[in-house]
Amino acid sequence: HEAVGRYAAERGLTSLVGIGAVGELYARGARAVGLDEVAVAETPEQAAELLVPRLAPGDVILVKGSRGARTERAFEVLCAPPERVGDG
Repeated sequence: HEAVGRYAAERGLTSLVGIGAVGELYARGARAVGLDEVAVAETPEQAAELLVPRLAPGDVILVKGSRGARTERAFEVLCAPPERVGDG
């Protein structure tokens, strides 16, 4: 997982938000090659909420995760109307 974080950062990723213990490994790898904008959230929803204020038109988001981790929940927040973000 650290190797994936390193690989992504080396390919031009501008920020990374990991989820849970595995996300911390992605983050560690990204930080190891100099990516400064790195955060780790406890839940997919929290990860998406960390991203929303940083997003601008034309941004691309890569979501890598498993069904077991319920990563698809991040999409529910990312695709919600702006007034609903943060309503929990």
